[in-house]
Amino acid sequence: MTRYDLIIRVSVFLFGSLPHALSFAQNPILFEDDFTSTSRRDDSFTNIMWDTDSGTISMSGPRAATQTFGVGIAPEYQVGEENEITGGVALGDMDGDGWLDLVVVDYRGTNKLYLNNRSSIPYEDVAPAVIDSTTDRAHDLALGDVDNDGDLDAVVGNAEDLELGLEPEDEINRVFLNNGTQAPFEGIVPVDITSDAAHTHAIILGDVDDDGDLDAIAGNGGNALFQVNRLYRNNGSHSPWEAVAGENISSDTDHTESVVLADMDSDGDLDLVVGNCGDPGQANKLYLNNGAVSPFSGVVGLNISEDRNGTRIVSVADLNGDGRLDVAAGNFNNQKNRIYLNNGTADPFAGVQGTDLSEDQFSTDAMVAADFDSDGNIDLVVGNLFGPLKLFLNNGSHDPFQGVQGIEIAPGGTWTWDLDVGDIDRDGDLDLVAGNHLFPEPDFNRYYLNRADSQNHGQPASQGPPYDTSRGAVVSLNLNSTFSEILSATLTSGATIPLHTQIDYWLSNDGGTRWWIVRPGERFDFPNPGSDLRWRAHLSSWTPLSTPILSRIRIQASVEGLPGDINKDDRVDSEDLLRILGRWKEAIAVDSPEDLHPNGVIDPLDLVLFQSFWRVSLDI
Repeated sequence: MTRYDLIIRVSVFLFGSLPHALSFAQNPILFEDDFTSTSRRDDSFTNIMWDTDSGTISMSGPRAATQTFGVGIAPEYQVGEENEITGGVALGDMDGDGWLDLVVVDYRGTNKLYLNNRSSIPYEDVAPAVIDSTTDRAHDLALGDVDNDGDLDAVVGNAEDLELGLEPEDEINRVFLNNGTQAPFEGIVPVDITSDAAHTHAIILGDVDDDGDLDAIAGNGGNALFQVNRLYRNNGSHSPWEAVAGENISSDTDHTESVVLADMDSDGDLDLVVGNCGDPGQANKLYLNNGAVSPFSGVVGLNISEDRNGTRIVSVADLNGDGRLDVAAGNFNNQKNRIYLNNGTADPFAGVQGTDLSEDQFSTDAMVAADFDSDGNIDLVVGNLFGPLKLFLNNGSHDPFQGVQGIEIAPGGTWTWDLDVGDIDRDGDLDLVAGNHLFPEPDFNRYYLNRADSQNHGQPASQGPPYDTSRGAVVSLNLNSTFSEILSATLTSGATIPLHTQIDYWLSNDGGTRWWIVRPGERFDFPNPGSDLRWRAHLSSWTPLSTPILSRIRIQASVEGLPGDINKDDRVDSEDLLRILGRWKEAIAVDSPEDLHPNGVIDPLDLVLFQSFWRVSLDI
């Protein structure tokens, strides 16, 4: 059921005579949806279960697609016309239009942004926008709204490398704060993340101190420069690391190549998984968050098994479907990649023996975990040095990759340095972006469009796990048919958020032309007034065993204008009443200004609401 409750608070201070045109500035209107109707659902972009019987939104059951990627199956497309020596790739909606854009950071060139063209070939004929003209040697990046202004920012980790013919040199990591326009980094000057200079090979964002904003962790070391990894806690301002001092994550000095934040011990806070690649071999490590303001103070790193490999990338997900988060390690120097299954204790990898992902012995630099075939199991894609780009489909057992043969997505011949995953063409399945170079020469980055062929949209969440974690988008239609000037809004939700799941929210007041990241319970002030109010959410899960469940959306919006002024002549009068009576009992009146209590028809509810508006105007 969809309804508006309008609360009118009017304070009029009379100085002389009453003005002819009355204006009620910033009156709050309240919209609620309990999901027992789909009348406000945007079917074009909603791809998960909206169950009107239970009044819930959740991930649906598996779809079991029969094909995803593979040579001759998944089309391969080139990104741009420039060769890159790519340090990292990341997908995110940088301009707020609802489509995933591509950010590429470069070792020797400029960092670039490719804005999605909103077609079935998302980056075709897209000219890159240069993010900055610095000479930093970018190794990795992470995207997130670090200044809490509603858009995605970019945090970049830098270092000069001996392997690229350069003398190893520490560099400062930087943040690029999105300007909130359709040219998100135009005119932006990067800001140092403190004055720390290090050899950063990996960087990650997450709220590790649970204060509502995104903190940064830098994974440092490399080329015999064994260094301490560092935490930078966000100060909660629009200059998120101003006057912030970095904190050591233990005294361990390693050659860290990869960092992931996830709740590994299922206690509700984010722990740190670290992939190390030192020579001689170093153990990969887990640092368990202590739940305090300084979340890694006094924390000792726990070895993830006794393996000592040259790990260049770690991925985290529930690979065997038991509700606990496991680790996949991609190893260099022609070593086999390994799987480590969480034991479910306070020391999640104590006594754990790693198993081989496959018999492949390449030098792996990139890996992502996701349910690419939507069957309710988490798969892996692996990118290698001159080896093939391969997909490993989870077999759904407690030994998830036993006997699994990798599917070749692309042949060898390039160095895949980084991977990211997302639905870049908005067709409901997960696509793949690869950041490449040909050591020591540049190469083109590429993307691969998933061709999952299942038309089955799965079963409701009430049917139980496993869930299709590849889909998570829900988008509303216009909530407002009455007011022309929506200035701000506060979204709250009724939701069940099990461990290892989350829901992210956006609001738009211009019909989805521009979406803004919002945090439940916090007011968001739109940069410009608008009349077409919509909400969007993305449900995600690290495990196919659990889904977040959304049971209610409540949005209180501040508007400028006169409630009940249907013909927009700055007064509530008989002419507005005649407009309502003229459309009385019409079969369809969706988004009609006369439908003051929007339910699709003009009925007594609209007259009751109009009467209250008229009475207020007469009292004034």
